[in-house]
Amino acid sequence: MRVAFIAALIVCTTPAAAAASVSEVFEQYGLLGTFAVDCARPVSPQNYYTHFRALEGGRVQIELMVGPQQRQYAYVIDRAEARGPSEVAISMANQQQRLHLIYRMQNGRLRTMESARQGGAVVVRGGAFTANGRPTPWLNRCSTEIALTH
Repeated sequence: MRVAFIAALIVCTTPAAAAASVSEVFEQYGLLGTFAVDCARPVSPQNYYTHFRALEGGRVQIELMVGPQQRQYAYVIDRAEARGPSEVAISMANQQQRLHLIYRMQNGRLRTMESARQGGAVVVRGGAFTANGRPTPWLNRCSTEIALTH
């Protein structure tokens, strides 16, 4: 009885482990850096580059580049949750909207499996675009960085 009381006291007085920051989750899964369908080809609207970089406060910025100095969009990822060894759920926002996504990682590649607007339309379900049923592409980790606008 006394041992059980001591164990309960230790559990109740031990602070809960702090949740990992977004940048810590991205580091854990190797997601910081640049990804593209074909890293050997130049960035273009058909071969966009997705760049993740750590920000102050444990957040991460995502930029979708469609040209060497042309950014299609940028979001700040302010929530990330590890979902097993190969999936991460994220929430990101910019001035226009908030999106919720699930990424799957495999052998240094990244793929969007789910994507939905806050309070709105589902854009990707089960790894396919809802508008046309086409599968989302696998993005490969690029070893070189591209010039980014900030």
